[in-house]
Amino acid sequence: MKNKGFYIKSLVATGPNVVDARIDFAKGCNLIFGKSDTGKSHILHLIEYLLGKKELATVVEGQEYDCYYLEIAEYSTDNVFTIQRRLKENKSIVKAVSYKLFHNENTRGEEYSISYSKNKTTLSSFLLRLSGFNPETILKKSIYDRTVLSYTHIRHLILANENRVVSENPIFNPSNQHIDKTLEKSIIYFLTSGEDDANFNPPEKPEIKKARIQGKMEIIDDVIKSKENQIVEIGDADYADFSDPSFLKEYQKTFDKTAKELDNLNEQRLNLESKISGLRSKQIFVESFLNRLKLLHEHYELDIDRYDFIYQGHQVIELIGDTTICPLCKSHIDAQNIEDGFAEALKVEFSNLIQRRDESASMIRCKEQELENILVTVRTLSSELSSIVEKIRNIEFKIDGIRETLMRYQHNIENKTRLNDLQEETQYLRNEYNKLKNDLKDAGQKQESYDKESNIKDEFCNLLKQKLQEWELDDSQTVVFDESKFDFILGGKDRLSCGKGARGVTCTAILMTLVEFCIKHDIPFTRTLVIDSPITAHFSDEKLPAEETTQYKFFQYINDKVTDYQLIVIDNKSPKQEDRTNLSNINYIEFSSDGRRGFYPINPNDVEPNE
Repeated sequence: MKNKGFYIKSLVATGPNVVDARIDFAKGCNLIFGKSDTGKSHILHLIEYLLGKKELATVVEGQEYDCYYLEIAEYSTDNVFTIQRRLKENKSIVKAVSYKLFHNENTRGEEYSISYSKNKTTLSSFLLRLSGFNPETILKKSIYDRTVLSYTHIRHLILANENRVVSENPIFNPSNQHIDKTLEKSIIYFLTSGEDDANFNPPEKPEIKKARIQGKMEIIDDVIKSKENQIVEIGDADYADFSDPSFLKEYQKTFDKTAKELDNLNEQRLNLESKISGLRSKQIFVESFLNRLKLLHEHYELDIDRYDFIYQGHQVIELIGDTTICPLCKSHIDAQNIEDGFAEALKVEFSNLIQRRDESASMIRCKEQELENILVTVRTLSSELSSIVEKIRNIEFKIDGIRETLMRYQHNIENKTRLNDLQEETQYLRNEYNKLKNDLKDAGQKQESYDKESNIKDEFCNLLKQKLQEWELDDSQTVVFDESKFDFILGGKDRLSCGKGARGVTCTAILMTLVEFCIKHDIPFTRTLVIDSPITAHFSDEKLPAEETTQYKFFQYINDKVTDYQLIVIDNKSPKQEDRTNLSNINYIEFSSDGRRGFYPINPNDVEPNE
């Protein structure tokens, strides 16, 4: 199964010297309701933060809390994971245990980076794997670029805040920015077809293409000028030809024989030069080593003099007596405080220095002899080299005449051949230059935009229409998706031209339909949908019985029909107390002065005991 997904089991906040704040969710439908300013929307902000949003908008009630936990479970297996993220940290810790066991010292976790990092695994990759996505899913980012899917790309479709729900911007392009539209289309196409943009090969950006073409043109122009100069230098080469082939053949034979002898001598010369070079390197090394030995020897001599002086001073102190006055500094000298073995240690160290000095002197003599042997060998080889060099000069003198004749004929024929080659190459380069000139004109032309539609067809629209009709929302007779507006037309009317309340309800219906469509077609997406204030701004006709209003129909639908995924609704409105018995599949979480006042407890008595 591709569409794995996960659902949220609980949300926990902790901090020093405060009582833990916790809220638990059901696997199916959840409704967090209560009056305004009770911190309901903060629940969504916390979930966003724990699912990878970079920053958290804190509230006064939660200012003492600095560590948050999201307990989630795989939808199909109920395998539990707990995500921990501290305030203002760019990392999360994930453990495959419940929150209750998270701090058990025997449980190990994995650290995930929030932002992209080459050397660290990101929380995004963990969440995508948990949802069944291929980690290499490719999206078209723009007409000139592509990117790898991250959880950030789809998070706004899973966690819809109040502004997003009632926004006047297109449903799938919340920023309404043209720069984001291509990426959003690629995301929606993937979620409605299961196919990514791995086959998309981005064209080169115009400015880069222009610069590349202009650079090529400049290089080709320089090469053409250079070749034209060479053609001028060669001039007329029609005279170039071999007039006497037999003469050339004889000269070539003599030249080959002499050249072979010259090659042998050159090989000997190179051999000798290599040996001399090796000996020179060795000479440098020995000289350097010898200089260091001499410097070390001098240090030994200085150390011997110093130790001798110290030893003599110690003898003087022994002769002075137990306690006396120093004749120089007038301070008291206590001979008894001088260690008994001091003189003996001086003798031993003095003896060691004498031995090391003698050893260094011996090594110096050895290295001087080695250096002398190297110099003698170098002189011998240099003499042999001089002899060979002289032989080479004599042979080269003999073949100079032959070479000159052959070179003259060769030069003439090469000139003619080179001239023909230069003329052909110059013409080829001129053709290439003209092609690049035409390419440069085309480089500035506008590229085609995204070439795929959203793939939101009749099936998706019918699922959405069925939902809106069941909620008895006006303008739901027809539902079509307008690719140009990147949003829906409801009953022949732009969805964005509807009132704030209708936009909130229809946005909720569209996001729910997207989740249900992906589940039906086994396309990776999500099994959790969190929506803030979907019906807060919607006002039902007060003349209608309560059970016939859109509000009631909405709650009835999520109670009866939300069975394959988790839905968390945050709203000011809720079913009446007497209706909740019939709508028992909804997990009601009320923030009010009579019960739980908000996510963060005001005092320990307000906190429900943890499981």
